[in-house]
Amino acid sequence: MNDFAMSCSSDDVPTISAPNFLSLHDLALSGDDLSWGALDYVSTSMRFAAEPLNWHRHPGQELLFMLKGASGYQFDGGQKMELTGGHFMLIPGCMAHRGARLVREPSTLCAVILSAEATAWSGGIFTPDEAAWIRSSLCTETPQIRPMTAAMRHATRWLHENMVNLDRAKSRDRELLVGIRLQTGFLVLQAALQISEQAETSPTLLIERAKAYLTSHHAEPFTMSHLTEHTRCSRTWLFQAFKQETGMTPLDWLQRFRVGKAVELLQTTDRTLEDIATAVGLTSGPYLCHTVKRYTGRTPGGHRRTTVP
Repeated sequence: MNDFAMSCSSDDVPTISAPNFLSLHDLALSGDDLSWGALDYVSTSMRFAAEPLNWHRHPGQELLFMLKGASGYQFDGGQKMELTGGHFMLIPGCMAHRGARLVREPSTLCAVILSAEATAWSGGIFTPDEAAWIRSSLCTETPQIRPMTAAMRHATRWLHENMVNLDRAKSRDRELLVGIRLQTGFLVLQAALQISEQAETSPTLLIERAKAYLTSHHAEPFTMSHLTEHTRCSRTWLFQAFKQETGMTPLDWLQRFRVGKAVELLQTTDRTLEDIATAVGLTSGPYLCHTVKRYTGRTPGGHRRTTVP
């Protein structure tokens, strides 16, 4: 927090000169500004052009919440990762890194840097036991990317918009500062829950959770975003793990399940093709015919002719 230099009087909302690894377009508030010792600072920015940043590291963990857009990151040792809209990244404390490039523009990002000092977490938003659990959950050896829940996306959007409003107002709004502190705390807690939940769950159990979601929602339109939100896994990780576990992509597995349900209805009912298509999520009679033939080698009529009287 000593890296911050106040450029206006204490009666005004602080206009903060962030450390030199932040862009001039970033708005930042320190833990002192928000009366929360566990926080080094929180910042938000919307960037319209690629701005490669200098290599830097923080004693405490860094949480990056990407609301929209995408950005590439480079880590000591050569590892590269891409953070896309709707996801957050955890960067371990003391790990050298830099933002390498913007993949899509504009990019809206909120960053939370936590204190590495255990004593700084005493008091504030969380009880000592809660603070200890959060610090332990966020203590990883490698960078982690996870999807944000709808609540996390809402909190990130609120945080970005109200930090911008606070900067424009040029006057201290105590209620708004309290809100920013609480929303930041909520994001930190949710990030810890996400990281700890996946760490305690084997890939096989996560894939089974994904399958259960697909089967119970097979009649609905498929989107990977809904599946990643339900499993709390990143899109890339889930896609690769699902294929490794089943030999199929999530959509291919779902289509096979839909076809199996369609064949069952063809053989046991006299419902129309359109009705069956709607019931199993294949959208229309013609698409049902195409998909059943593709996966079974037989037309829907062929399956009906095998029905035992």
